[in-house]
Amino acid sequence: METFQAIKEYADEYEEVSISHLCHILKVSRSGYYKWLQHQETTSEQENLGLMDIIKKLHSQHNGILGYRRRRYLSIASLKQTTTRSGFDA
Repeated sequence: METFQAIKEYADEYEEVSISHLCHILKVSRSGYYKWLQHQETTSEQENLGLMDIIKKLHSQHNGILGYRRRRYLSIASLKQTTTRSGFDA
């Protein structure tokens, strides 16, 4: 969450400001911030980030003109290449 990231960056830069005060200003719970801070990405989140990288690369390679069918076809083809190279079967 961008709000929590902003709190972390601000607190890292200005150590005299309390996390509690920043959470109050931005109207988020302190417990939510600390939960976000301790969060570890799940496997599906990592896969989604990988897929997002593939889609962004394809989008830029095709000058932003990438329709649904082509994006889906090329994404699946890229995923098959990636998983075969890493030793997994697609």
